[in-house]
Amino acid sequence: MSHPIEQLSPREREILELAGRGLRSKEIARELGISPRTVDTHIARAISTLGARSRLEAVRVIEQVPAYVDLPTEPPEVASSISSMTPVAPERSPLLRWASELSIFRNGKENNELTVVRRLAWILAGALAIIFIFAQLTTGLRVAQEIALGIR
Repeated sequence: MSHPIEQLSPREREILELAGRGLRSKEIARELGISPRTVDTHIARAISTLGARSRLEAVRVIEQVPAYVDLPTEPPEVASSISSMTPVAPERSPLLRWASELSIFRNGKENNELTVVRRLAWILAGALAIIFIFAQLTTGLRVAQEIALGIR
C-alpha cells in the first residue's frame, strides 16, 4: 500500500519540509527563487493530496513519514539540468527588499502582514506622492498657459 506522501511532487515535499522548519510562504519563496503565490499553490495541492485540513496538518504528515517510504525523486540528469537553469536572484537594495515585503495582496490570508506603523507609513507615502504629482501637474499647466499666452 502506498503512502499518500508518495503522490506529492518533489517540489511539494520540499516546500512542506521548509514550512515544517517554521518558514512562511514569503521566506520559502525567497529561498527557492519562486513567488509566494507559487509556494501557496504547491502547499494547497499538497494539503489536498494528503487529505489534510490545514498547512500545519500537512506538515505533521510529512514529519511522520517512515524513513523506509520510497519517495520518487527526479532522475539525476533532470535534477542537474534543472539546477543549472535555476536563476539566481541578484542582491537587492534594502529599499527594494523592504518594498517587496509590502503585502498589499493577502494571498488567501485573512489579513495582510503589515504592522500598523508600516500601514501608516505607506498611507503617508501615498499621500505625499499624490501631492507631488498634483504640484507637478499644476506647474506644468501654468507653464503651458504662459507659453500659450506668450509670457515666456
